[in-house]
Amino acid sequence: MKKRMLSILLVLVLSLTLLAACGPSAEEKEAAEKSEFLLGTWVATTAEYDGVTVDAHDVFDGTFILIFKDNGDCSMFIDTDQAIVKWVLNDDGTVTLTGDDTYSITFPDDSQTTMVVDVHDVAVTMEKDTSD
Repeated sequence: MKKRMLSILLVLVLSLTLLAACGPSAEEKEAAEKSEFLLGTWVATTAEYDGVTVDAHDVFDGTFILIFKDNGDCSMFIDTDQAIVKWVLNDDGTVTLTGDDTYSITFPDDSQTTMVVDVHDVAVTMEKDTSD
């Protein structure tokens, strides 16, 4: 009887250990929580170059949209062009987009609804689309 109880206890301990080892690490959970605000659609509102700010629609002939996905992909729509780029949340809170070019994203005043994308020295302000 003691052997049977010991065997059952051992199986339970091993099963729990196996299940615990399969989950995401604490670092992965923390990174996912930090970047969750980023997921979704962001739409360009203004563009600034050399101190002059204009409506983004005037610069991009209509549209500049970023759609961030949780797998590290980002769909980028500029005018009629579309590209899939990769995004990474950096330790300093900025985001880097990498595709044919590399773009840097900052968040003014630690905002989670406004971002500024540096596109070839043009600072494009984007707002999170919350209509989803």
